[in-house]
Amino acid sequence: MAPRKESLLDFAKCSFGCGADWRLQRPLCRKSGRLSPSSQRQPLPGNIVPIESSGVASALLPLIPAPNTTQAGFPAVSQIVSTPTTWREELVRIDHNLTDNYRLTFRYIHDSWSTIVPNPLWGIGTSNFQDIQTNFVGRAQASCALDRQHYPTLVNEFVASYTADHIFLTALNNPPLPSGFAMGSIFANSFGGKLPAIQLNGNTAYGSSLGQDTGYFPWNNANPVYTYRDNLTKTVGTHTLVMGVYFAAAQKNEQNTANLQGLLTFDTSGSLSTGNSFADLLQGNIFQYQQWNLEAKYYNRYKIVEPYFQDDWRANKRLTLNLGLRLSLFGTYRERFKHAFNLEPTAFAAGASPTIDVDGSATGFAGAFVPGSGNPFNGIIQCGGKGGTFPVDGFPNAGVGGSSNPGCLKGHLFNPARASDLHLTRRVTARWPFEAATAFSSSIPTATRGTRSLLRVRLLLPLTHLSLKSPAIRT
Repeated sequence: MAPRKESLLDFAKCSFGCGADWRLQRPLCRKSGRLSPSSQRQPLPGNIVPIESSGVASALLPLIPAPNTTQAGFPAVSQIVSTPTTWREELVRIDHNLTDNYRLTFRYIHDSWSTIVPNPLWGIGTSNFQDIQTNFVGRAQASCALDRQHYPTLVNEFVASYTADHIFLTALNNPPLPSGFAMGSIFANSFGGKLPAIQLNGNTAYGSSLGQDTGYFPWNNANPVYTYRDNLTKTVGTHTLVMGVYFAAAQKNEQNTANLQGLLTFDTSGSLSTGNSFADLLQGNIFQYQQWNLEAKYYNRYKIVEPYFQDDWRANKRLTLNLGLRLSLFGTYRERFKHAFNLEPTAFAAGASPTIDVDGSATGFAGAFVPGSGNPFNGIIQCGGKGGTFPVDGFPNAGVGGSSNPGCLKGHLFNPARASDLHLTRRVTARWPFEAATAFSSSIPTATRGTRSLLRVRLLLPLTHLSLKSPAIRT
């Protein structure tokens, strides 16, 4: 790690350089032109890397902890973190005989736990340090009410229960976002109040890569389940008849894992790189930046009904036959507000997709969509919605199809497919503050879902994840 100074870093006193080895073999380089090839790189005087003057790099530096030891004579970071975990449980049971034939039973179980995770949990970026941590708070509860009716040959049992678990994630020790942070952004979401995550690639001195995520927190998840069961047992001679029905209404309420602050990548393979990704951070030479537009919450639902019948027939003292039938009827897995999207092969129109820039000659990015009349959402349908057009700069015919099935499957069958964000991705190689870019590349999973509060977003800036939602569709 380079020794820190107020406005520059001295690479003559550390192990970083254009070379791939730990020791400095040749002067640190910079490019003589904005997009000049590596052969035109020129050494920085005295191996001194000046920090760009906007204050962005200085604000990002606290994401990398200051050295606290040395390794092979060079500054290094050593961390051994022990984090606490607490857990508790409460149990309550009440039994009450209302009459000789009626009994009421109530049970309640509550578990709660809290643990500190040494890095941003389930993060989008990587984390090589343990300074930014996650406060993981969980809570689970279950309650049950039981009513029994007893008669000489008849027992009726009704059970109503509620179970749920909740997860709350918050970040600890995140460096503050300074006011007037001058990096520029794709979306005007104030970076979610956090510094962008960083990723440094391409130098073996860092183990080939070095990163620090800043998390998508605060985040929460809940999955309440309401269940009801009515069970009737009747004894008739040598037959014990059991019949009833089980019903469950399940929910999955969760936020998306959106890094509103975005993820900055610095890579030595980039056309603007100095040959050292850490020096690129100091000078604002970005290989790639991506940013999510907003945090959204999804409300997934499904129901199950299971009727059953069973006959335990005691044919004689040595033989009992158990005969029965149970049906499991699965309802459609759906998003409550119709914010689910899916790829439907029959909705794909041949020749309606955008042209792909295979070699990057048209847009500067290999594999990118070339703006034009093509539909980047060709084959995508809105589950349970009418679909319609969606405004995307450069693609006037962008839109999704409709479907009468909330689960996007014919016959309203149970849809086990996991949803994910539908988005367009823009990439850029630039220096901050960002400049406009026109190249697109698409990422459309086989099962997709949109957001809840995005209206019209004009894609004028680089590398964006654009989440689709039904209210933004114009029919």
